[in-house]
Amino acid sequence: MHDMVIRGGHVYIGGEIIECDIGINGERISEVGKNLKGDEVIDAGRKLILPGAVDCHVHFRDFREKHKETWETGSRAALRGGTVVVIDQPNTDPPIHDEGIFRKRMKLAERSSYVDFRVNLALTKENHSEIKKILEKVNPNAVGEVFLQHQSENFEIPYEILFEVRRNIRDIITVHAEDPEEIRDGKGGNWELRPPEAELKAVKKCSGQGDFYFCHVSLGSSVRLARSGNSQMEVTPHHLLLSTEDADSIMYNVNPPLRSEEERRSLISMLSEIDVIASDHAPHTFEEKREGFPGFPNVEFMYPLLLDMATRGVFSLKKLVERISENPARIFDIDGYGWIKEGFYASLAIFDIRNVSEIKTEKMYSMAEWTPFEGFSAIFPEKVILRGKLAFDNGEVLVKRGSGIEI
Repeated sequence: MHDMVIRGGHVYIGGEIIECDIGINGERISEVGKNLKGDEVIDAGRKLILPGAVDCHVHFRDFREKHKETWETGSRAALRGGTVVVIDQPNTDPPIHDEGIFRKRMKLAERSSYVDFRVNLALTKENHSEIKKILEKVNPNAVGEVFLQHQSENFEIPYEILFEVRRNIRDIITVHAEDPEEIRDGKGGNWELRPPEAELKAVKKCSGQGDFYFCHVSLGSSVRLARSGNSQMEVTPHHLLLSTEDADSIMYNVNPPLRSEEERRSLISMLSEIDVIASDHAPHTFEEKREGFPGFPNVEFMYPLLLDMATRGVFSLKKLVERISENPARIFDIDGYGWIKEGFYASLAIFDIRNVSEIKTEKMYSMAEWTPFEGFSAIFPEKVILRGKLAFDNGEVLVKRGSGIEI
């Protein structure tokens, strides 16, 4: 007898869809099989059951930028979209660059998050000589997003500092690869001010100095360069779905920028070479977007958009699950996540793939007031299970704020 049984679903297991039940005891999957008995039964009605997404690149703002997003609103948006783990990046205000700020950030997440989480440590000009000692005290699993170019001088890291840190520590270093010498000053679309050469130059330089984890690659050539070594990389939904043909104003600014339609198609064709799909959730207010602030609020749309693409045959469901769940869990050592199998956390998303809807700004859970995906088709989860609890059901959040834990 199980605490909970999810009955009669079409379950993604090992690259195949199998009609079976999922037994859950406590927080973990206890059995996958037929005709299981449970104290609580959720009838999946032959709907698609997938592992919850592991989004290893979000910016949940808060601190002095709580007008853009908070841990509460960002994590609730993640839950709505079928994401069950997030990794928060450290270019906050103030930055997560020392033990005190790191612990403050963790307490905020523990108090507010609806999903499980990790917090990365920033590499800045102020802390680079002490980074190893700080890591020993706070023990995060990754350093970065490290910026080679950033509007804040403290966040803009010279190559020599980045490479020195790479030599001295073995943690994953997450790099935003755009070379500052190739970026032009001025106002307008970032696709004009931040040319492809900026990304290519940075990826090439870094690849010659060791293995890194490259954020949001936007060029097929970057994928090939990163693959020349043992580096790993992610791509975003917006670089898979949008191009400069869609950008009609500076509201479409994002770093790295949107590329040509040809480059967008090349990323999809090279998806087998890309390790991870991550949202790079970067919310701003509508007024800030009108001023050209870079970034899109993606965390609640990532899984729904990409599942819709998979059902339309743009890429396989296997490629999607590997990149949105299995690979990020494996790369970042997130134990118990990524797969539906016995002993793993029961953190799942249940989708009715017949229920295709249009993305609407007014229905967003994020505080962001704009999305470039307005009107795009998407398949949102009907239910989300978080560590054995029904956390989201047909638009209703059923767990309390602070239900997420550090993973």
